[in-house]
Amino acid sequence: NPSPAEVAELIASELYFGDKNEDPANFRVIVDGRRKNVARLKTNGFDLSSSYRWSAGANYFSAALNATYVLSFERAQTPTAPLREEVDTINNPLRFQARGQLGWARGGLSANAFLNYFGDYTNNQVAGSPEVDDYMTVDLNVSYDLGSAFPSEAFRDLSLTLNIQDVLDEEPPVVLNGNLAFDPQVASTIGRFVSLELRKRW
Repeated sequence: NPSPAEVAELIASELYFGDKNEDPANFRVIVDGRRKNVARLKTNGFDLSSSYRWSAGANYFSAALNATYVLSFERAQTPTAPLREEVDTINNPLRFQARGQLGWARGGLSANAFLNYFGDYTNNQVAGSPEVDDYMTVDLNVSYDLGSAFPSEAFRDLSLTLNIQDVLDEEPPVVLNGNLAFDPQVASTIGRFVSLELRKRW
């Protein structure tokens, strides 16, 4: 049983929402139901972000690369449990993933191409721990500033953009993941998706 001092401390604290005049003798046990983050996580790796712009006459070009390389991702469920390496396993960080970009612009017309890459990993949630293939997609967008072609107030800051996601219509790797046959954290089953966007800024 909790001591009278422990009960008195609880009643006086902001954690107690009952009757402040409750008789301490009525308390038989104190249960602390607050969640505690007792797990441990240790990770290290590299993040790369670079971009470059240049011009040639009336043409403007750009290139960019964003990449992540995880050296280790160790986790333990309790403070005393040994750390376990979980990088490159399902539902955990991939060792390597990257997104590259190439762009071109001239006058009111611009185009950008993106390459998305996700490295292979292990599905250790099913028997045999099969390897999941790497996954790569290409995105494209082409935009035109209508205001540059039509010098009218109605077209000022108005642009038309064509977006194509997954240009090559890549199928995601097969991953036995509960009721799914793919990993939604890495890939998508939507496939090629085309949209036309009209945007006005003011």
